[in-house]
Amino acid sequence: MNIEWEKLSPIPGWGIVVEDDPILRVLMVDILAEIGLHSLDFETADEALIYLLSASRLPQKHALRGALCA
Repeated sequence: MNIEWEKLSPIPGWGIVVEDDPILRVLMVDILAEIGLHSLDFETADEALIYLLSASRLPQKHALRGALCA
């Protein structure tokens, strides 16, 4: 499958990457950045869940808004 990424419109919003392999995690963060998504990455689902449960206490600029992508 050959996709021309530069022709895609940027996707505003946030995505969450949960991956225990650091190389794959960085790759996924890079791919999301290329299509315009900000992302947060976590090594474990537990870390991601703890963050999400505490996100409401963070300043608004750091809180996740909109749809989440896994």
